[in-house]
Amino acid sequence: MRGLKKLYEAEDLENVAEDLVFEQIDALVNDGNAKFCRCKVCLQDMAAIVLNRVPALYSCSILEKNSPGDDFSARIEEVRKRISEELPVAMDMVRRNNNH
Repeated sequence: MRGLKKLYEAEDLENVAEDLVFEQIDALVNDGNAKFCRCKVCLQDMAAIVLNRVPALYSCSILEKNSPGDDFSARIEEVRKRISEELPVAMDMVRRNNNH
């Protein structure tokens, strides 16, 4: 599938929500008070759960990612808020049903 993305010269097309999810996961990983498994499998499961529950936020320009306009900035903040609501739910789901 990734070959088709290259064929259509769409390597810059990116779901910015992924970066936002991992930004918040990283904050949790570095928080000594948060109690959850920090293995690769559990972290990826948490990310997948959250990404399936928040709206995708695609960008196809490095300029838009680095200097977003007002509309895109507002959408980033909206997705960031949703992630902060969904991440504790995902963490609890993975804690109760881990895959290892």
